[in-house]
Amino acid sequence: MKKTMIMLMVAIIALSGCSKKSLTEKEFSILWQEYLRREFEESFDEKQSISQREKILAELLSANNFTIEEFKAFMKKNHNDKYNKIFVE
Repeated sequence: MKKTMIMLMVAIIALSGCSKKSLTEKEFSILWQEYLRREFEESFDEKQSISQREKILAELLSANNFTIEEFKAFMKKNHNDKYNKIFVE
């Protein structure tokens, strides 16, 4: 698991470079897959609330130098179905 996280972080850092820039589709895809994995691990037998899902996402994004606001805006614009899955009940 640590190896996977390290590889994920290296991939995101390599994709994003050192300067702050907009979230790309490729970065979104990597982050989304990691979010789904974490959500599954933490809520194996129960549905999580919006705040619980947002907390998982915020921790993941913070570790990868993205803000939740930036991610939510990208998600709402480009992946409205996924946005509704997480932030609308």
